[in-house]
Amino acid sequence: VIVMQTTGIPAAEAPLGIEWSLGPAMPQYRKGGVFGEVDGLLVYAGGMQHPWREPEEALYLDPRSGLWAETPAAPVGFGYTCGTSTGDALYVLGGRNAGGRCFRLDRPGAEWRWTELPPLRQPRVFAAVAVVSHWLIAAGGGFGMKYGAFDPSPVSTVEALDLAAPTQGWQELPHYPGIDRPSPMGAACAGRLYMFGGHRSMEQGMTAPDGYLATH
Repeated sequence: VIVMQTTGIPAAEAPLGIEWSLGPAMPQYRKGGVFGEVDGLLVYAGGMQHPWREPEEALYLDPRSGLWAETPAAPVGFGYTCGTSTGDALYVLGGRNAGGRCFRLDRPGAEWRWTELPPLRQPRVFAAVAVVSHWLIAAGGGFGMKYGAFDPSPVSTVEALDLAAPTQGWQELPHYPGIDRPSPMGAACAGRLYMFGGHRSMEQGMTAPDGYLATH
């Protein structure tokens, strides 16, 4: 495991206190999608909906009113997808039937808009995705459903899209240390992509790999 060093916090300082409460229930049963924030609204895109379908529309919650609503439909459904949000947009990358297709969902004015981005070099699901500076990065993940929906074959590549010049397409980056892994989690902080967890596939033996970080 790679250890992150934290500075400037007194050792004797008490842990942050939080309080959990139950919020408004989602109007649909969904799993395996992308959840993030766009212009103060909480947005859930893609995933699998019960009864089983791959929804094209995203759901969004206004935390002030507590009401859920739907966006217009995307050109394709995103079952078992991956992505991230940047506050002004939600990025949805790939999916079981979406292949390598990628989209940006934003809300200029009061109208939702889906914009298609260049496709991934390697289609993938369940990847670690984050935006570092102006780079949208997808690391690891899986492809195909050889052993079922939650055990795709591992993807070894890391790729990045320059959001300042997206027409240039995705660029391949150096591989992260360790084994290939489906289902890692990723987050950006202070110019770094942090990548944690995931699992070995059935092909590799189902054990948990280590965590790593990549610096841009």
